[in-house]
Amino acid sequence: MSIPQALAAILGASLALVTSTAAQVSTSNVPAGASACFEKAYNQKDAEALTSCFADTVRVYSVTPDSVRVLVWTRQDIRATYARIFARMPKARQVTLDTLTEGSYTAARERLEEIAPGVAANGLSVYRLRAGRITGLWSFSDP
Repeated sequence: MSIPQALAAILGASLALVTSTAAQVSTSNVPAGASACFEKAYNQKDAEALTSCFADTVRVYSVTPDSVRVLVWTRQDIRATYARIFARMPKARQVTLDTLTEGSYTAARERLEEIAPGVAANGLSVYRLRAGRITGLWSFSDP
């Protein structure tokens, strides 16, 4: 089992427990809050709008089977990074498969389509929100 699969299994079990015991948890197959803001801006290839989803400084944790990277991004970093991504993958689209929200956290199962012709990738993102903006992002993928 890869690291993202193990983490997804742990997160899934934790979320199932939380869902069965807490009334304030919501699940949906529609993007919620942070993931909705991110998905809309991503699919419009609008780096400025995407940047507005984030706080002034964000911690990003990128987890793959081979590594864990921790980045601290400013809005300028986010804008520049996504402008490059949009230029490299102009047809890519993000689709939120389902979400679970608990307090200030939203976990989203996501799919990136057309990252290359006919190529898609599934992943899991966890967004932490404060004052309506993303302050933390954990991204689990299996490249």
